[in-house]
Amino acid sequence: TASPTHNTTHNTMEHQAPTVKDIPFSGTVVTLSSDMSIVKAFETLVEHHILSAPVWCMKEKRYVGFFDVADFAAYVATLLEQQEKGQTTPMEFCDLRDLLDTMSKLQPKLLDSVVNASKHDSFIPVKPDSPLLEVLEILGNRGVHRVPVVDDKTGRILKIVSQSSVTRFILEHAEPIHALKLEPIKGSPVVSQKVISVSVNDPVLLAFQRMRDNNLSGLAVLDEDGKLLTAISNSDLRTVVSKKKFRFYGMSVLEFVQQSRAMDGPQVRPPVVVITQDKTLYDATARLAATGLHRIFVTDEQHNLIGVISLKDILRHILQATTD
Repeated sequence: TASPTHNTTHNTMEHQAPTVKDIPFSGTVVTLSSDMSIVKAFETLVEHHILSAPVWCMKEKRYVGFFDVADFAAYVATLLEQQEKGQTTPMEFCDLRDLLDTMSKLQPKLLDSVVNASKHDSFIPVKPDSPLLEVLEILGNRGVHRVPVVDDKTGRILKIVSQSSVTRFILEHAEPIHALKLEPIKGSPVVSQKVISVSVNDPVLLAFQRMRDNNLSGLAVLDEDGKLLTAISNSDLRTVVSKKKFRFYGMSVLEFVQQSRAMDGPQVRPPVVVITQDKTLYDATARLAATGLHRIFVTDEQHNLIGVISLKDILRHILQATTD
């Protein structure tokens, strides 16, 4: 468990001393077993409409980490690489579901072999009465997307606190967030100018390789003129894995995005969130909180991609402002 962050400032966030208990959690904790197959674990995520779940090892009687869609996407990318090089199954297995089912039989791998392969979900538990600042430090400085809240007596997870849920809570209850209304996006150190992207005509395999190799959950997708068109993310795999005759291999990024979104039905969340650099950091934070996405792309008025702002960077910025 991480140590609480201490400081001596007197803002609203500290004066009211919010704790983990104050952060709403409406879902149920779905737990995966470390001896499940990777495909079965992913199907469980899809079934419960979640992006990640803790993994319990019966042998060791403890949680060994999280498994999320990014871990599964990295596994799929590796399988397709092996197939492309002729190291595994013949090329006629271009149907994604057939490939996964075949490889599960030929090279059975259990869930514990890919836990936290994405580096997004190190298992860093906190107690139910842990201060919000402790959680903010973990989410902002340690590169994880979610934090498990563990019961002292039973050792079981009571709820999971995500970057999005903390951001929504801070927007509603913490005074320091309002200072972001005065901070323009243009010139802000929160904006990263290193944006990993793919073109609409690139093979979709390249997109998942780049996400895996750069420990990212999503990428910008640029059109033929180099302007931002949409985004592709690991979570897009949720809709296509269950479909028979989905020809993943040889598909372009644009084809994959179009087909996966069509399978998804009415959009619950927008595929990409964009903001112009004349807006404020508060505007960017509010849009991310409203959509539940982890990144917002910054463009000029001509849709030229300038940078990207992640929830992690925003939370780190808020933490620094709170503790200075």
